[in-house]
Amino acid sequence: MLFQEEFREIARRCGRFRLVNVLSDDELEGCEKGFISAELIRKHAPVDGDYSVFVCGPQAMNDFVDAEIAELGLRPKFVRHELLGEYRNPGRNADYPEGARGRRFKLDVSVCGASYSIDCYADETLLRAMERNGIAAPSECRSGECGWCHSRLVSGTVYVPEAVDGRRQADLQFGYVHPCCSFPTSDLAIDVPPCRN
Repeated sequence: MLFQEEFREIARRCGRFRLVNVLSDDELEGCEKGFISAELIRKHAPVDGDYSVFVCGPQAMNDFVDAEIAELGLRPKFVRHELLGEYRNPGRNADYPEGARGRRFKLDVSVCGASYSIDCYADETLLRAMERNGIAAPSECRSGECGWCHSRLVSGTVYVPEAVDGRRQADLQFGYVHPCCSFPTSDLAIDVPPCRN
């Protein structure tokens, strides 16, 4: 198990951190056996108050655990994922808008007082389209988590896969998207903040 000693040391020094090893197939003393389910999380989570869940593993595990976490009713800000990099093939998702599939849209970009009008394909992120056209746009995680790239959606619509929609409540309220995980579903315009060093 990776970083076993380091995690044990953190648990020893911090009463708010708990290490529970879960093995899907093997039985080992001191470990849980099976998958990380809502029932298993409830068993080890604090009884009172909020708690955070950090998910790290392959995409299939993430998909399974996300469905289990949904049963717990945790607010999104208490669930964090490993940064898996850029999301690809949004059309594989059941909730992907059929009308957007395979299309090319016009993306108007305003950044640092300059305006650009470029093509953006339905299966590429807004960030990738900007980079393909030489537009410098801020980015860090490329996974929808950090918010570094958040840009104001001036007009149009985007598809954001639920698995990588890391927007905060204020982003949703004031019409911001994360270009690194937003896919066009219509012609659109965005206002991008300048790159920060």
